Amino acid sequence: WPVAFVPITPERAQPDPVLGLKFTIEARHGGMVLVDMTGLDPRPLAIAFAGALRRSAELGGSIGAASVIKQYVQVYRHFFAWLGDEAQKVAGVSDLSAAHIDGFASALEQRGMGSIHRHITVSKIINTLRAVEADRPDGIAPDLHERLRYTLATSAGRSTPRDAYSPFVARAL
Repeated sequence: WPVAFVPITPERAQPDPVLGLKFTIEARHGGMVLVDMTGLDPRPLAIAFAGALRRSAELGGSIGAASVIKQYVQVYRHFFAWLGDEAQKVAGVSDLSAAHIDGFASALEQRGMGSIHRHITVSKIINTLRAVEADRPDGIAPDLHERLRYTLATSAGRSTPRDAYSPFVARAL
């Protein structure tokens, strides 16, 4: 019996979803999140942040809730806007330095952001850069590598929890 082979047509290569700046993440808690980072510039840095976010939200990653994914994207927008105003020479991860992290933290403080909120905000940038570094250790500047060991040089401070009782009830007690 003669053998006939069906010609193989190569599949079209699918673009790597991590290279895109608009994608969907299925969060472990909270459902699907549409992430749109197309407005972030510089693009190579945005691509690195997008890839790190996606990997961090995968099973076994450090981000599990949809609300936290949204918070990360919001912080990215603030960080990239600050870079656009203050650090135009940054094109990619290799151009970032410790001074950029500290400058961003100082800008947040100057805008009146409290120490705890500032700590949480800067930690999202630090966590992302740690994930980028884990993927490409040679792509991070040595001073940034050292800077990623801590979030802020100052303490986050103590929170001031709300009183469980209203002032009226507290006075009555």
